[in-house]
Amino acid sequence: MGGTHVMYVLHHADKPQLYHGLPANPGISPTVTFWKGIWKPLAAVGFAATFAASIFHYVGVGPNRVTDAHDSDDDHQGEDK
Repeated sequence: MGGTHVMYVLHHADKPQLYHGLPANPGISPTVTFWKGIWKPLAAVGFAATFAASIFHYVGVGPNRVTDAHDSDDDHQGEDK
């Protein structure tokens, strides 16, 4: 499909402003042009780089491990249990 589209079939195709405030000369918004032209590919590269960095970190450093703060009784000398 490639996206959601709306198509108007107008009796007076040369005068679209007659129908519910449609613009006389429709065009693509600059925001959409910026998103489709520049920002979307940069976002995809950023996502791929972040994913690759997380994989390299996991392989190189490993997962986070929880350590028990009280492994030995030496830390508790002189305390009543």
